[in-house]
Amino acid sequence: MIEARQISVKLGRRPVLHDVSVGIAPGEVVSLLGPNGAGKSTLLSVLAGGLRPEQGEVTLDGVPMAQFDATALAGRRAVFSQQQGLNFGFRVREVVALGRSGQLGRGDDEEAIDAALEETGAAHLAGRSFQALSGGERQRVHLARVVAQIWPGENPTAQAGRFLLLDEPTNNLDMAHQHGMLTLARTLAQRGVGVLCVLHDPNLASLYSDRVVLMENGRIQASGTPREVLRSDLLEAVYGLAVNVLDHPSRNCPHIIPA
Repeated sequence: MIEARQISVKLGRRPVLHDVSVGIAPGEVVSLLGPNGAGKSTLLSVLAGGLRPEQGEVTLDGVPMAQFDATALAGRRAVFSQQQGLNFGFRVREVVALGRSGQLGRGDDEEAIDAALEETGAAHLAGRSFQALSGGERQRVHLARVVAQIWPGENPTAQAGRFLLLDEPTNNLDMAHQHGMLTLARTLAQRGVGVLCVLHDPNLASLYSDRVVLMENGRIQASGTPREVLRSDLLEAVYGLAVNVLDHPSRNCPHIIPA
């Protein structure tokens, strides 16, 4: 489990997170929701071990995250970030291969790359130049890269106890690929991967999450199942927008529309 306890963070002199506690368990999908500037991406960076908090502690299976070296951490968690700077003329397959850099010597790199490209629907892009891709295609290729990083080999259950942290993974994607990406997140969770998604669309969070964490101004306002968190009073208080919360017509989850 990745767990943050009483985390506080400042960026420069500006407080960004205030006494935040949250965890990600193997086998679940957790969505972070909240308006712009709520601290969602900062919290993801802290949970990934990329940003050390001013106060509090982050642990992986009870061990402080700071005690893991980069290679050991790369084998346990992969991070899909908003900023995916890549200005070289790599082919797509070479980009996905970058996800294996922390796993060198295992001998299954080619299988991992093939599996990641297939699972993310990017196999047909393998030979293309990354720079020639659309924004949505680049998103899928970077997802394939992080999936390759935690690929378990021939035994799918070996993925249990690994973690995938996704910062706004549905940006630039059309509706079909948004649902495809989050369906993959659910598939990975069924294999035992703990998945954290930063999302803006509460309906996507409702459809695909086991738990939703609602943030505002660097604090957690609510945490629980989609039905417990995606309530009109909470959403209106956090977003400043009147909403109607209905029952989804075919799924047992809430569906939110502006009032």
